[in-house]
Amino acid sequence: FKHFKVSNPAHYDMGIDGLNLVEEKIASAREIVGNNSELMYNPVMSFNVEFAIRMAERLRPYGLRWLEEPLIPTDLEGHIELRKAINWVPLATGEDHHGRWAFRQLVENRAVDVLQPDLKWCGGLTEALKIYAIGEAAGIITIPHAAAASPWGQHFAISMPESPMAEFWMGSDPGIPLEELCPIPGMPMPKDGYIKPSDAPGFGMDIKEEWIIPWNHAAAANNTGKS
Repeated sequence: FKHFKVSNPAHYDMGIDGLNLVEEKIASAREIVGNNSELMYNPVMSFNVEFAIRMAERLRPYGLRWLEEPLIPTDLEGHIELRKAINWVPLATGEDHHGRWAFRQLVENRAVDVLQPDLKWCGGLTEALKIYAIGEAAGIITIPHAAAASPWGQHFAISMPESPMAEFWMGSDPGIPLEELCPIPGMPMPKDGYIKPSDAPGFGMDIKEEWIIPWNHAAAANNTGKS
């Protein structure tokens, strides 16, 4: 892997203790990955605006690539306020936003620098392509949540020029190949920070016929309306 992300160890109600804890984690991560790798931080919606501003200032020396999803997705006004308050670290969000209209609000208000739709939750691959188009028209990149960990996300990241990275949210113990943990047979695994797309049909998934449970149409029809 070439770039790395630290997930949240603190909530805004922890105050100064939370600031200290997160800075300790980020400082350690930066020391480990060095200055030639991008480092991101995801608070997982655990901040309010005031705490997010304090945290962004505290983490300023560590050169974060972005601060991800610091606020709950319904707080559009908070995102706008936060974007205006800090200009030294890009803001990313979208994992828990649903539909292109939510992303259009973010883009129209210049409240975000990176769009992160989850292809399973935003409305599917077709909806994600529409979200991408909204961002591209405004000069905003789209890096879907956990895109590299699904065949459809890999296809999105590979085919969209304004999607420069793909997140892979999976790990294995030392000595255990990632392929042994992959829940989708046929899905390519990262090698040295890159994924080589499969040349198999469709999304390249290897679905065995014996995995498919036959559908009993007669039984389903007979059970319609029954509790």
